[in-house]
Amino acid sequence: MGSCISVGFVFKNNESDLKIQVLKSLLEKLCMADYSIISYNVCCDVDGENWIKKSIRYEFMTDEDYEILTENYYGNLLMLCPLDGINNQAVNINLYEGEGYFGYLIELFEISRRNTDYEKIELTLVDFITNCEIPFTYAFCEKEGEIEFSPDDLNVSEADYSILVIRDQKGELNIIKGKYLIDGETLRRN
Repeated sequence: MGSCISVGFVFKNNESDLKIQVLKSLLEKLCMADYSIISYNVCCDVDGENWIKKSIRYEFMTDEDYEILTENYYGNLLMLCPLDGINNQAVNINLYEGEGYFGYLIELFEISRRNTDYEKIELTLVDFITNCEIPFTYAFCEKEGEIEFSPDDLNVSEADYSILVIRDQKGELNIIKGKYLIDGETLRRN
């Protein structure tokens, strides 16, 4: 599918109920239509031997589907949804789990690189992050980004994301812009 722009959300605890709540919220924020098809894959064992694969219309997602996605290994959802004026934006969501924390990595596959206004896309994604009413510790936007740091290991000066959104001690969101735009190539103008 080519390169992607990643939006990551990282959470300090690893509670099952929180994983389900966050996943439901993210799907709602992605403006899923009832008729949208979601394909998901999860592995029943850490070795990657036994997989569950399912395609389902969004309106028929059950609590059992959310539990399957969040309680097994390597949870992954693929869907098409409207985003930033694109009706059928290909979106992939991966569940990442670490010791004492978890995260969701949303991958937005690029349609075309020509005439793309990355500053506008950044504004849209920052708006998406800041308007998600989920208790993330930090979030980021990056070309082909990965969840690299646990909430305890995040060092703002070392994290070289295009956009980093972190909560301060009061719970307020701080937006930190990196050296490059989310295309990973264009220097940010100050």
